[in-house]
Amino acid sequence: MALTIAFIAHDRKKDDLIDLVSRHRPVFARHHLIATGTTGQRIQDATGLPVERMLSGPMGGDAQIAARVTAGDVRAVFFLVDPLYAQPHEPDLRALLRICEVYNVPIAPNLATAEAITSNIAKSYVAHLIYNPISGQGDAQQNLTIIRQMLEPHMHLKVRVTTTDIGAEEWAQEAVDEGADAVLASGGDGTVSAVAGALLKTGIPLGIIPRGTANAFAATLGISAAVTPIRTACDIILNGFTRTVDAGLCNGMPMILLAGIGFEAETVERACREMKDRWGVLAYLMAGWQQLNEQTLFDAEIEIDGEVQTVQAGQLRSPMLRLPPRSWLRGEDR
Repeated sequence: MALTIAFIAHDRKKDDLIDLVSRHRPVFARHHLIATGTTGQRIQDATGLPVERMLSGPMGGDAQIAARVTAGDVRAVFFLVDPLYAQPHEPDLRALLRICEVYNVPIAPNLATAEAITSNIAKSYVAHLIYNPISGQGDAQQNLTIIRQMLEPHMHLKVRVTTTDIGAEEWAQEAVDEGADAVLASGGDGTVSAVAGALLKTGIPLGIIPRGTANAFAATLGISAAVTPIRTACDIILNGFTRTVDAGLCNGMPMILLAGIGFEAETVERACREMKDRWGVLAYLMAGWQQLNEQTLFDAEIEIDGEVQTVQAGQLRSPMLRLPPRSWLRGEDR
C-alpha cells in the first residue's frame, strides 16, 4: 500500500492547502491521502483525488491523524496553521506537533515548509527516461526540453540518451539494477520494445512517450493518435494510470505488439532510416510497394493445440495487444 500523507488546515488556510495539492497533484496522486473532515472533502472536490476523511479537527480528527503517525505509515503531515487566530482545539494540535517530532515525521505548518517537503517527496520518486534522439522527424532537443519541463517538477528524472555505443536495452537494464520507480521510453516502436523487454517480470511501470515514425504500439494504446502526443503521454504518466498487458517471446526476443514474417516484416526492414527521415510514415507505404514486386509465397507450418497445418502464405503475423486506450504498462509477463 502507498505511504500516507495527512492534511490539516485552519479555515483561513484551507484555500492555500487546496492550491498546493492542486499544483502538485501528480506527487500526491502516488500516495494514500488522509485529512480532517472538511479539509479532506474540499481537497477531493478540487482535485478528484480520493481522500480518506477523519473527523473534523475540533471533534478529534487531528488526534486520529496523530494515531496514524504513531502506526508508522504516515510519510508527512501538512498542517497549515493560522497564527493570527486562536483555535479551540489548540492543545490537540500541539500534541500532533509533538507526535511528529517523536516519530521523526516531517510536518509543514506554513506554505514555505509545505513546498519544501513536497519537492523532497517528488525527488524521491526516480524515473529513468530512455531517449532515442534519432526517432521521428521532430526537433529532438526541443521535444526533450518539453518532456523535462513537464515531468521534472514531479519526480527525479534521470535522462539516458541512446547512442551507437549504448542502446535502449543497456539503459533499461541499468534502470532495473538501480531499482527505478519507473522507466520511460521515448522513441519509436524499436525503442519501446527494447525497454519493455528489459522490464518483463520486474513490476516496474513502463511509460511511453511516442516520437517514432509509426508508433504502432502507442497508437494501439491511444497515445500517439492525439494532436500533441508528447504532452498527452506526459499527462498520462503524471496521472499514474497503469495497465497490465500480455507479452510473449518470439525466437527468444520479447514481443509486446506483434510478430510477423513475410510481406509486413520485409516492408518494415526495407523502410530504412533515410527513407523515414525523408518521407515520414509514407516510407512504409513506399517500401510496401517496392516489396510487392519482389514478394513470393512461402510454405509455412502452423501448429495450434498440437495440430499441424501446412499453408502457403505471403505473410504471417501474430498480434499480442488488443486493449482499449490506456497509459502506462506494468512490466509483468503474464
